[in-house]
Amino acid sequence: MAYHLEDIISREFQAEIQESFALSTGFGVVFVDSSGRHIGDGDNFCELCQKINQTPKGRDACTASNQRAIEIALRTNKPSIYICHAGMVNIEVPLFYNDEYVGALTAGQVRCSEPNDYPVDQIYQKGEHLQADFYRTHLEKVKELSIEQIEATARSLHIISKYIMQTASHFKTQQELYLLEKKQIYLENELNLAELEALQKQVTPHFMFNVISVISRCLSMGQYDIAQEMLLSFAQMLRYLLSDIRSYVTLEKEISYALNYVSIQKIRFGDRIQFEVECEEVLKTMLMPYFFLQPLIENAIEHGLLHKEEGGKARLLCKRFDTYDEICLVDNGVGIMPDKLKQIQNRLQDHRHSTDGVGITNSFRRLSYMYDTQLDFTIDSHLGEGTRIIIRIHHNK
Repeated sequence: MAYHLEDIISREFQAEIQESFALSTGFGVVFVDSSGRHIGDGDNFCELCQKINQTPKGRDACTASNQRAIEIALRTNKPSIYICHAGMVNIEVPLFYNDEYVGALTAGQVRCSEPNDYPVDQIYQKGEHLQADFYRTHLEKVKELSIEQIEATARSLHIISKYIMQTASHFKTQQELYLLEKKQIYLENELNLAELEALQKQVTPHFMFNVISVISRCLSMGQYDIAQEMLLSFAQMLRYLLSDIRSYVTLEKEISYALNYVSIQKIRFGDRIQFEVECEEVLKTMLMPYFFLQPLIENAIEHGLLHKEEGGKARLLCKRFDTYDEICLVDNGVGIMPDKLKQIQNRLQDHRHSTDGVGITNSFRRLSYMYDTQLDFTIDSHLGEGTRIIIRIHHNK
């Protein structure tokens, strides 16, 4: 079956991604189809590119240049950094859906300030510049970046592109599972397992765009070590999300994933976020639902610690007692309003029939499907003091 990028990623979502990445990096950004043609108008195009794309000859030259850059990327299996027909840096990241090439995310319209060995489009090599009367004037206005900045942006774009396609794929999976559920094709236990698989591997676009923004800001300020650290943490998160993993993993792996998330947030917010983990060795190999922990920690940080001007601390404590194992997440954030807390507790009681996508509810659903009557899950909070989530897995309940 032949797929089209627009069937997988809506124009609206493409526009959001283009705008966010363009604002974060200063690059011109546009999605292209499998033939290299622009989908839509793109975002943050420089004046030279706008003028070139106003003519059929210019658009055709851009398409041909994109195709040549994409061919390199497909052959080398990595983002292609290419000097386009107009003499500007062009980054092409191929996009795949079900192992089929469906288009690319392209960013560019900058110049490299240093000598480089990037492949050069044959039109530019021959000096066949479009509309030469204004070409040099406009090219001189195009922003210059170092090789390090360009290649760091290419790495970021590659990671983000993988996540975009993974998100699109799992969104379609969720739609299909929803239709199957409505038709009552599967038994309840089969639907529960399908729901777990559909719920997993979720990182919000909002978080993704924040990561891009911080990485880009670090690059622009020459803080390459910080940008590299953040990119490494995000890459490790995505490797975990994109891995071919079953519904259950060890508690140790869940903690490792959550720590990468916390590492990124600490880079963003500095000393406003403190986080500690104490986990007894015997619990590290305990099987837990995939991706149950990070949403709880995200709630503690986003809705608890960051709402305090001075920030605060969250602690994860994992201990074994005589009759149960306990995972406790406690923070000293702003706490939860009583009516809001009551709503959360009600959702937890009716979790099997709720379609609410709140992180706490999703985590509880995963735990409940796995441990059923062995599970005790409580959430307690006091305004101005903080919130405590206690998960207890009873040994013989």
